[in-house]
Amino acid sequence: MDPLINPLLTVDKQTRREKYPDLAVQSTNNSSIVSKRSVESIYYPKFDNINRNKYTGELLEYLKFFVPKFVNRSPCINRGYWLRLHAIRSRLDSILSDQDSKLVIINLGCGFDPLPFQLLDSQNKSSSKYQDRCIFLDIDYSDLLMKKIQIISNNALLSDIVGTNMESSDSNNNNNNNNSNSHNDKPDRFTSSNYFIRPCDLNDTKSFCKLLLQSKDDLPFLYDNNNTKIFIAEVSLAYMKPELSDEIIRITSQLPQSHFIILEQLIPKGPYEPFAKQMLKHFTSNNSPLLSVTKYQTLQSQIDRFKKLGYVKSNAGDMFQLWHKLPSEIKDTIESIQPFDELEEFHLFCHHYILVHSANDPNFTFRDPYLFDNNECIRRTHRDQNNEKIPLFNTPITDYRPAYNISIKNSIIKRTFGASTSLDENRILYFGGCTPYRVNELLLINLNNNELTAIENSTKENVPSPRTCHTFVKLQNQSNTFLLIGGRNAPHKPYKDVWLYDFENSKWEQRMDLPEPRFRHCSVALPTGEVIVFGGQKLKDADSSLLLYDPLPNKWTVLDNISDPIPNLISSSMDFRKGTNKLVIAGGYDPKTDNMSDNIYIYDVQLTDKSNRCNLTQVKVISHPFFQRYGSKLKFIDDSKIVLVGGTSSSDLFDASSYIIVVDIDTEKVYSISIPSKIWQETPLMFVGFELVWEQESRKLTIIGGGATCYGFGMVSNSTLTIQL
Repeated sequence: MDPLINPLLTVDKQTRREKYPDLAVQSTNNSSIVSKRSVESIYYPKFDNINRNKYTGELLEYLKFFVPKFVNRSPCINRGYWLRLHAIRSRLDSILSDQDSKLVIINLGCGFDPLPFQLLDSQNKSSSKYQDRCIFLDIDYSDLLMKKIQIISNNALLSDIVGTNMESSDSNNNNNNNNSNSHNDKPDRFTSSNYFIRPCDLNDTKSFCKLLLQSKDDLPFLYDNNNTKIFIAEVSLAYMKPELSDEIIRITSQLPQSHFIILEQLIPKGPYEPFAKQMLKHFTSNNSPLLSVTKYQTLQSQIDRFKKLGYVKSNAGDMFQLWHKLPSEIKDTIESIQPFDELEEFHLFCHHYILVHSANDPNFTFRDPYLFDNNECIRRTHRDQNNEKIPLFNTPITDYRPAYNISIKNSIIKRTFGASTSLDENRILYFGGCTPYRVNELLLINLNNNELTAIENSTKENVPSPRTCHTFVKLQNQSNTFLLIGGRNAPHKPYKDVWLYDFENSKWEQRMDLPEPRFRHCSVALPTGEVIVFGGQKLKDADSSLLLYDPLPNKWTVLDNISDPIPNLISSSMDFRKGTNKLVIAGGYDPKTDNMSDNIYIYDVQLTDKSNRCNLTQVKVISHPFFQRYGSKLKFIDDSKIVLVGGTSSSDLFDASSYIIVVDIDTEKVYSISIPSKIWQETPLMFVGFELVWEQESRKLTIIGGGATCYGFGMVSNSTLTIQL
């Protein structure tokens, strides 16, 4: 029998009707364990210190016995589940390093989790420090545990690791030299010297209390005050009503020397934030709604929760804080495993999962490298105008004036990471992007009537290949001529080709290649006809972050005549103001420091010197936490103001009041263009991989295209948003 068959499909109608909510929650184990198996197969072979046989060095695989058919998950899901597995293991490591006692690890809602097999396997080199230190107690629904026990019993390797099941009459018969047919009188229980399985519906808190506090004869190790008890709840209490999950936590705190490790969903910006809304919708549609998260939405509320329920100390952070604390060599290994260009989606996932480690021992100390930064605000800080540290993303922001109006339209273009440029006041050209497949189609979009037309090329030959993460700009000194620069196919297949497009004749012409391949860069056209290209993902030995392209001699020049050079930034945003010759660059990721920039760099561009056509002089640098964006877009709306839209941050989530901001680069003031509550709550929004169009005469800003896959919860396509300023 396939252990991953949906439990809802394996029972009769009457049982399904009676136990439907429980069976739906059990089915979440299937998706989780398949994803963990994907990590075990793809990621673990690249690590010399994870699940290696201490004699042969071969990889030890445990999940393959529970997942008959391998499924390769997406890079973002694989990275997320690697981090989930690391989250639990790292907290166990922190306790082990602080204690000399035996560890009793109680997994609440264990599913098919492989942790007992990893840590109890005497041949597992990476688990040698746990040898003879651990006792495991797995707790879950009876139906699920029977499947788990059956798999263990039928597998010699797993049976050797955890030992003989003393609950089975087969064991008793062997001890009594009785050759009668064996069977398990208690098929949902497993008992060996250091591995125990006990059934319990955690929603029945009285039964759980009895199991934990009134089972001294059955589970004596729980009552030994010299033992350290560690309760693990990896996305298991999340499906319970808050009052029931709270009672579970309260009961566990009554055992001395107890720790509680919980990993579950988080909605720090509320249930209508785009990722949160899709996540909640997904679990509700699968009949396993997330219940606890509606009460405990933030990191601080979780810390307060555990303190109220008997755990005097807590160390909490979201999953990106955990990722940020990883040693650089581990990150480098992960980066080398799968081509990865889904950082926005990874940010969103990480900020919606929390890891809390709580202890009821007042003498326990959380130490580096396991200690999250600043438990009170759980955030990095930045310096305000008085050079005082204040929590990141808690900076006050006022509403933009004069008045603005925001309206929505159904998106006529469901594409991400294409590139657009204005043809005239009401029409734009949009090239490439994902549908989700990469395309090389050129679209003409009328913003007035919301019409879309695919433009046929004059020839099927000599056209750009399908791509994403490129740029497409209109040359300023040539009529209806556009320049396409770089981009990528897959993340490990970047492009360096450059194409000129003649709109009147529907004709592409390939020009001189970039000095090196680039994607996730930004480009702006200058009045004199040249194009400045900044940043992007490129080769490590690339010459410069700034390049200048002159289409007339068809030549690329490295821009090194710059005061105060800027580091190369990936997925920043940039715009140029013709009247003032000001160039602004905002946000982006610096791969050398592994940090997101929270700066806006302002340059004065000198275009008059014919011997050196373009000099850049830095005017100022403005810093603000809301500038820390990856994948944003920006536009000048007058000589001193820019609008900065969308993107994601490594530090926190944006919300209805911070996704769209106005920055006055002269006064350095920041204003909010707040998305109305009705639009925020009812409209599909996802400011990732979108395009931003500014119509100067009508003073209309349009956000078009974009969207993201919300981890394993489905795709959200962005609606077209129009802002009248």
